[in-house]
Amino acid sequence: MSFEDLNTITRKSADTFSFSQQERAEILSSVSESLTDLQDVFVAPDKEVKRRIESLAKKEISLNLHCSTLAEYAKVSRIPRGLRCTLLPFFNKDDKQFMDKWYAILNRCSLKLMIQTIQGLQINIKTTQQELTSATSELRSRITSDEYNKFNCELQVSLADFRADIVQKKLQKYKQDTLDYESNRVYTWAAERKRTRTQERWRRGPRTPMTSASSRDQRTPSSTASSGTSRSGKVFFSYKHTAERRSGSYKRGRRQKEQNEQ
Repeated sequence: MSFEDLNTITRKSADTFSFSQQERAEILSSVSESLTDLQDVFVAPDKEVKRRIESLAKKEISLNLHCSTLAEYAKVSRIPRGLRCTLLPFFNKDDKQFMDKWYAILNRCSLKLMIQTIQGLQINIKTTQQELTSATSELRSRITSDEYNKFNCELQVSLADFRADIVQKKLQKYKQDTLDYESNRVYTWAAERKRTRTQERWRRGPRTPMTSASSRDQRTPSSTASSGTSRSGKVFFSYKHTAERRSGSYKRGRRQKEQNEQ
């Protein structure tokens, strides 16, 4: 069956519609207000400007650390897990020589993408710094020097903690990626982790429901006593009933034996 044969199934197709240039101009000219007219209607309060400054400052830190970390990877020609190409061939997966060449080609692609990413980050960093400078100037014009100094001191403390947290995470990931290269599992770490987790689940076996200790502790003494009494009563009744049944069976068997002897 060809494309031509499949096209004979139906003659329906996607409908299209478009405005003429004159209609487009008429519609746009009918808009009564523009963003230029609305620029002076809303003036951001001081808190909004402060939030924007904090957001831009954190964004600048994140971009800078991401850029510098990628540069460290690129210097030693290592690729973080998130930027490793995971394409696999449909054949020759067990051929080591073939797969080594395959991974080398993927490495080259990833390393080039890393350089491109660094270049893009540098552009974003400059844009963010300009926006941060503009927002800071706007805030300075709205509040006194003492108010700004107080805000800036609090902001720097918050940013220091924010930066330290990101640096710690970056170092942990860098160590993790370095160990991938040391263990020769750059492109197999995901499959190995999945296999390990599956084996752990098999070793643990199926989960059995357990009564939580808190629910047992929450029972009142009276309810515990009553439940214990009823439980012991049930046990006694069950034992007595079983004994009676056994006694009756014994008597019937004894009578049957005597009749047979007669």
